[in-house]
Amino acid sequence: MTLSTPSLTLPDLDAFLAACAARGLSAAVVRSVDEPRARTHGHGVTVGHVREVTLLAYDRGEVLRCVILDPPDDLTARLGDAGLRLRSVVDRTY
Repeated sequence: MTLSTPSLTLPDLDAFLAACAARGLSAAVVRSVDEPRARTHGHGVTVGHVREVTLLAYDRGEVLRCVILDPPDDLTARLGDAGLRLRSVVDRTY
């Protein structure tokens, strides 16, 4: 038997911040990936550097999740302004 934690995937940073505020959450995990990755574009493939951030927060048995490609430069400040204490995890693949 596999146990899984229910999760709520949110579409963007504003929705994530609003959900955290509505639940009174004060902590979040910021997982960032900085790696070369191939992307398919219509008639070809390009390889470029990809920055991806996954925001996670936990509330009473539910994980709030938001994935942001090419996050804004002020992401950490915006999360801090929203009152969230952050734990950062960085994955690098080279």
